[in-house]
Amino acid sequence: MPRSLSADERAKVLRLPELRRALAAAPPPQHSPPAAAAAAASGAAAPAPGAAAAAAAGVAGAATQPEEGEAGERRRLALAREYLGLVATHPTPLPCVLFHLRRICKGLLTRYQARGRGGPGLG
Repeated sequence: MPRSLSADERAKVLRLPELRRALAAAPPPQHSPPAAAAAAASGAAAPAPGAAAAAAAGVAGAATQPEEGEAGERRRLALAREYLGLVATHPTPLPCVLFHLRRICKGLLTRYQARGRGGPGLG
């Protein structure tokens, strides 16, 4: 037997078309992502918008392209910080967070011998 809606729930359902129209008419957000602002302040190039989401989704190339030098490391760390900020906002299971951070920071973890089984760090 279907559950009946409360008065508050019915009011919300009735407002849906109005809210959808307002959302469609609203301009897109004009703010820059936090990682881009942090990277700009440190002098490093900002990651592309949505780079954390692309890396988290495992999109080929987003987290696997080799980056050169200290600037690449800074971009990776900025991306990892942005991802952790998103995890704080949107709770995610710890194994998923560890997997994504390993993908984002693979080169750094390999460089500092923190990857792999039995080693120190996230491995």
